[in-house]
Amino acid sequence: MAARRGDTVLILTGKDRGKQGLVERVFPADHQVVVTGINVAKKHVKPNRQYPAGGIIEVAMPLDISNVKVLESEAASRGQSSRGQAPKGAKGPVPIASATSDKGNK
Repeated sequence: MAARRGDTVLILTGKDRGKQGLVERVFPADHQVVVTGINVAKKHVKPNRQYPAGGIIEVAMPLDISNVKVLESEAASRGQSSRGQAPKGAKGPVPIASATSDKGNK
């Protein structure tokens, strides 16, 4: 899993494409992440202790990990790397901070 809780990610596909958000939860077994304010669905709830009046609430639903990209600053501070072409032309692991292109470096 590339994303961790607290990382800022960019949404690559879907209705929220191009938006950025903070990773709230990670589900490694399902290859999914929940991002704050992204992929929000409305849920009808009956009255209970948490929602005494009941009603309709908004809940952030999980996204597949392949649909998000960790932004460079947080990943670079952890020392993560991606596959790509190094500045001198050699192929292999490249620090995310020095990756030259958004496309092709996964």
